[in-house]
Amino acid sequence: MHAVRKDLSKITFPVMPATAYFGEVRYRPGSTYGPRVQPDVQFVIVHEGEAYVTIDGVEQHIPAAHVACLHPGHREFFRFARNRSTHHTWAALHFEPLTPTLRSLLRRLPFCLAWTRRLQDLLEAALSIQRRGPRRDDPVLIHLGAAFFHAYVQAATQQTRERPVPDSVLKARRLIEDRYAQPLTLADLADAAGVSPNHLVRLFTRHLGTTPIRYLWQVRVQRSVDLLRYTGLSVSEVAYRTGFATPYHFSRLFKSHLGTTPTELRRTSWRVEPEKTSPP
Repeated sequence: MHAVRKDLSKITFPVMPATAYFGEVRYRPGSTYGPRVQPDVQFVIVHEGEAYVTIDGVEQHIPAAHVACLHPGHREFFRFARNRSTHHTWAALHFEPLTPTLRSLLRRLPFCLAWTRRLQDLLEAALSIQRRGPRRDDPVLIHLGAAFFHAYVQAATQQTRERPVPDSVLKARRLIEDRYAQPLTLADLADAAGVSPNHLVRLFTRHLGTTPIRYLWQVRVQRSVDLLRYTGLSVSEVAYRTGFATPYHFSRLFKSHLGTTPTELRRTSWRVEPEKTSPP
C-alpha cells in the first residue's frame, strides 16, 4: 500500500503519453492472440467473458469487470474464454521515453483491478472520440489517456488499502530491486522477508502473480532493456551489470522473455540498419 501511495504522489502533470489509442473488440469463444512484445503501457478491460494472458511465461487471469495493466517490453500471449465470447476494450498509452520514475511506479502497481465507475466514464468518453477516427497524437485523447492512467493508480491505492501486500513481499521485492545485479537465491529473499522460502513463493504468487525468482529475472531483463536503449555499454557489459553469468545466458533468456535478441532490440531502439555486405 505505502509503495503505491508514495509513487502516486510523484506522478503529477505534465507526465503525459506521447500518443494514446483506445479500442474495442469482441472475440469468439476459444480465440487466441499473440505472441507479441508489448510496445506500450496498455490497459485491457474485460467486460464479458474472461482473458488469460501469459506474460514472459507466467499466466495471469483477467476476469469480467476487471482491468489489467500491461507493461512495455514484455512478451504476451492471450487466450480468451472457451465457452462464450469475450468483449474487451483497451487504452494504449505510448511514453517516449518511459522515465525511471514511471517504470518504478508500474512495477508497484497490481496487475489487475476491479472495474470502477470513474474508469468507465473516462473510457466511454475516449471511445466516443476514437470512433471518429482522430490521430493517435490527438491532444484530447492524450489527456484522457493520462487521466485514465491516473485513475488506475488511484483505484490501485484504494483497493490495495483494502487488501495490502504483506510486508514480507515488499521486503523481498525491495531486495530484488536494490541488488538485482548480485547473486540472489530464494533463501536470500526469504531471509530478508523473514519467512520460509515456500511461504514466500505462495505470497508472491498470490499478490504479484509470479514467483520470487521469476520476478528477479523479470527485473534483470527490464533493467537490461533500459541499458541497451539508453547507454552505449556493450551487450556483454549490460549482461554482467544486470546479474547474468554470461552473455550467452543473457541473450538466451532475453529472447525467451521478449522474443528478440539484445542486439536486435538496440538496433530497433537506435533505428540502426544492419550492415550490408558488399556483393561478390
